[in-house]
Amino acid sequence: CLLWCVTQMQRWLDKGRDLYGMQSVLIGQIHDCMLFDCPPEELDDVLEAAHWYMTVGVRKHWDWITVPLLVEVDVTPVSGNWHQKSPYSRSANGTWKPKEKK
Repeated sequence: CLLWCVTQMQRWLDKGRDLYGMQSVLIGQIHDCMLFDCPPEELDDVLEAAHWYMTVGVRKHWDWITVPLLVEVDVTPVSGNWHQKSPYSRSANGTWKPKEKK
């Protein structure tokens, strides 16, 4: 499933680069994660596309997947490192923001 999502995201990014001049890059895959280098102004679009492919698109592609799939998102500050990543969540209006701390 992850490999399918990675290929779909790469195609989406290639199309975005050709049509809109997007600069986001899919750097790679680590265990069960996709890793992107993404300008802040493209963050919502990239996260929304990744979320769709990993929760809806993959289930449309393989209809034998009958359970809901969840995605966890972590984002670092610009030029941040792995230790600085913090969880993000999708708001009701579809934008992504840092999760509220409990």
